[in-house]
Amino acid sequence: MAPSISRRRLFEVWMKNTKCSKVDSLIAFIMQEVETLSNSESAVISLKSRIKKICQTINSKWEKFGRHRQRFLRNYSSSLSGNVAFSDDLFKGIPFTVDPSLTNPGRPTKTFDACSSKAIKVHLLQ
Repeated sequence: MAPSISRRRLFEVWMKNTKCSKVDSLIAFIMQEVETLSNSESAVISLKSRIKKICQTINSKWEKFGRHRQRFLRNYSSSLSGNVAFSDDLFKGIPFTVDPSLTNPGRPTKTFDACSSKAIKVHLLQ
């Protein structure tokens, strides 16, 4: 089951911080709350983009109600009662080995004997 955090808690953290530090503080809060999240660079970038979208959504609703906390909570209490779930790519992966026969080896190569006579001449002249 994917870990989740309530939207209400995210809103409370969002409210406590200034505009410049909202995204970073939410990322730090989520990393603290959900220990199974990966610390890899790609996971942090994915989490950051998700948090930016959440911040934009909250901010647009916040502006809609004139930055008034009670009106905001009254109108969006049903939305804030839900949870934000995180995708599977943010979880710490289980280490595994890759089967070399399943990977793409790159550009195919020919043996020297299978080359055309022109390629053999070019190779011999070098």
